[in-house]
Amino acid sequence: MKKIFFILAATLIAGCYKDLGNYTYKEINDIAISNIAPQYTMTFKDTLRIKPRLDFLLDKADTGRYSYEWIIFFLDDISENNNKLIATTRDLEYEVTAKVGKYKAWLRVRDNSTGVQYKTEFRLTIQSKVYEGWLVLSNVNGMARIDMVSVLPAPIGETLITDLLTFTNSGLASQKGPRAIKLMNDPFKAKTALYFLTDDGANKLSADDFTWQTTGAIRYEMLGPPPAGFAPRLMDVAYGTYCMMSDDQLYVQYPVSGLGYGLPQNKMAGVNTPVKLAPFIGKANSSLSNWMVFYDVERRWFVRLDGSKDAGVDSIPTPSNALLSYKTGKDLVYMQNATFNLNDIFTILKDPGQPVYYLFRMAVDGYPSVFRQNQFTKIDQSTGDIAHAQHFAVGHELGYVLYAVGSKIYEYDINYNTHHLMADLGTEVISKLKVLNLGATKYKDITNGLIVGSYDPAGPSGNNGKLRVYTMPPRNEPFQLYKSYTGFGKIIDMEYRTR
Repeated sequence: MKKIFFILAATLIAGCYKDLGNYTYKEINDIAISNIAPQYTMTFKDTLRIKPRLDFLLDKADTGRYSYEWIIFFLDDISENNNKLIATTRDLEYEVTAKVGKYKAWLRVRDNSTGVQYKTEFRLTIQSKVYEGWLVLSNVNGMARIDMVSVLPAPIGETLITDLLTFTNSGLASQKGPRAIKLMNDPFKAKTALYFLTDDGANKLSADDFTWQTTGAIRYEMLGPPPAGFAPRLMDVAYGTYCMMSDDQLYVQYPVSGLGYGLPQNKMAGVNTPVKLAPFIGKANSSLSNWMVFYDVERRWFVRLDGSKDAGVDSIPTPSNALLSYKTGKDLVYMQNATFNLNDIFTILKDPGQPVYYLFRMAVDGYPSVFRQNQFTKIDQSTGDIAHAQHFAVGHELGYVLYAVGSKIYEYDINYNTHHLMADLGTEVISKLKVLNLGATKYKDITNGLIVGSYDPAGPSGNNGKLRVYTMPPRNEPFQLYKSYTGFGKIIDMEYRTR
């Protein structure tokens, strides 16, 4: 690339121009720019480093006469303000803070002695580092910390982001006492939200960039002021009915009828007698039903709630051919829906004061809703250790009941009434078992698997936790380790952000 100045000596005679051929040609500097790729793909807050090669035709040693500008142009914005100067150095070292999207980018070199500018162009794609992946809630010295295993296409792959809310500058203050996290649709917006439950209360964050606004405090979803110190332990949604439970209260909202959690619903319908409910929710197997199942821990019976009404809970009538009275007289140990057998509700019951355990499966069908009983089995304990179980989960695909005792994971086969030791994590202590129903086929290994959170008591706090995902073959065959991640605290809960 060459630029030439023309210095013309001209003589005008009688209004005519005569070319005397008297020219002086002066060669000016030229710059060849190379070593810049045509396309770069980066994630937010990573560092883009480019060291261009600049070949100067003249004044090779006089690099001080040049100035540099690295500029990016957001391609989805056609306004005059769509550009951003990101550096004025010869080499680029840019912490990517521009918003996610596609950009046209320039390196512009200016020869300050002549004013001539040279430019080369390339493309930059900025991806969100928090676009998809595992969300892991840990207890770190009593404080709640959410980490993320970012899962992006190659060549980026999987990356651990420790303390996600600090990384995203979420705006939410530190929270004490982690309880749970839950991804579900925001009832006020057509978007997914992350609900973050701690001893300090409940807050809603954007599930796109994991930032928080003041209106994310749970009181903004309630029609009246919450009780002092209100801190939910679980939140869930069942076919459009949103539930929120604290230690002693149940709130429900049904957005079809109106947004906002109203009065507490842990009361017997008609008489308004307070009911103490176990921290579990059983769901119907069809969107045609608004019924949910809860358990009255003091009366020791199952109760139901119509989420579309503001009437409280009532008892479930027991049919004459029932396997078990819904007024069981037993303690509820665990309850969870599984997609097995079209979304059965699995429960583990126990005789009060006795180490005698039962499996009870039920379902809530269609409209008008029918409460159907599918199985009631006294659990044979000769091959397992369910009496000492600390954590439970139920596999979606095969209906296995999974439980943890210390470092060991057992699988209870509901058909053969047998237990099988499936994993022993040695010196680690299991702190959470969970299954997720992610729906899409590309996530089938997670949906059909078991997610295990564990920690090493002797390890450094905040870096002693481990997340494992096992696939569960049929016929009680050994678990297969599908994924494993380290770098967490004591794991309390986990979710997966899909796309």
